[in-house]
Amino acid sequence: MRACVNCKHYSAMPLSLSPSACFAPLTANPDPVFGQTYLPARSQRDPDGACGPDGKLYEPSLWRRICASLSGAIATLLIVMVAAHAAEYRPTYLSNYDADTLRLSIEGRNEAVRLADVDAPEIRGKCQAERDLAIRGREFTRTWAQRSELILTTGKREREKYGRLLGTLTNTEGESLGDKLIEAGLAVRWEGRRHQGWCE
Repeated sequence: MRACVNCKHYSAMPLSLSPSACFAPLTANPDPVFGQTYLPARSQRDPDGACGPDGKLYEPSLWRRICASLSGAIATLLIVMVAAHAAEYRPTYLSNYDADTLRLSIEGRNEAVRLADVDAPEIRGKCQAERDLAIRGREFTRTWAQRSELILTTGKREREKYGRLLGTLTNTEGESLGDKLIEAGLAVRWEGRRHQGWCE
């Protein structure tokens, strides 16, 4: 015997010997593969089971159970992979050296943090114009960070070559420090290499 409602993968082992496990059938539908007739029930108490033509509730086949288990395992693995590639912290501002380099207290640790999404001028820049812009950027970052409830988000590469945490810094309103620095003309978007145009 083969019991099936919408799927052809149910075993012949009933979960319940009581016809009350399923409500009364509606109409008879022939099975397009096996040519047998099954009566879909109005309702099923067990979403993983199926009501057979005898009113009994049948369990899903081994294949269906394996597929369900694999789907759950894959979903869990994806969540773990995403979590491994991104972390979120609620740090406290301590200080900053320039516009894109800060010291934050993260879970009791004093951490150096480098903004991942921007490149700002250097305090010890090549020309006076770069150094002046760097001082303005430093003051901008200090004021913004002191006034904000901070959220630090790191990516797959959590630390850069000097051991500093690498991430983006936002506030609880969703505003990004990197975006604000760019809007103020105090930084440029990071494109994989240091910006060379501060003295032009």
